[in-house]
Amino acid sequence: MSLKKAFTLAEVLITLGIIGVVAAMTLPVLFNSIEKTITVNKLKRAMAEVNQGYRMGFTENGAMTERDLTNVTPKDYFDTYWKPYFKVSQFCLTGPECGYATNKPFKSKNGTRNATLMTQRSNVSYITNNGFFYLFQPRAGVSGNIAQHTILVDINGSKLPNTFCKDVFIFRVTA
Repeated sequence: MSLKKAFTLAEVLITLGIIGVVAAMTLPVLFNSIEKTITVNKLKRAMAEVNQGYRMGFTENGAMTERDLTNVTPKDYFDTYWKPYFKVSQFCLTGPECGYATNKPFKSKNGTRNATLMTQRSNVSYITNNGFFYLFQPRAGVSGNIAQHTILVDINGSKLPNTFCKDVFIFRVTA
């Protein structure tokens, strides 16, 4: 009489349990690595868009001085120097028009509400075809410098977490 060799139910369950524990320990690390890579790639794409827009706008229109910048509205400045070089799918006057709950949707790393405010008077907000949200805020420079700007980008649009250094980043452009 020959005996069949087989695994018992207990041995199979123990093996599956071990595989489950190993998977539970490695999957979060893998997912975090993938998320970080996606964020870095999106941020690089946003930086390339801003850099290209900046270079093309100033090549075609010349530099704007601090005095020039104080004499135009943010929208007029944006329309001349930046708009032709971005593939804008939607302009927004308020946060809710861009899909955010409020006009102050961004949080600092510590979770407190950030003071950045979406207003037509001080900035231009828009969403590009790739889903990035930009808040463009031109300003006059300090001590005679020519124009400097703050460009906020939310690389996943209005989707949460809307937190600086996670999905919201700031570029400072000085000409």
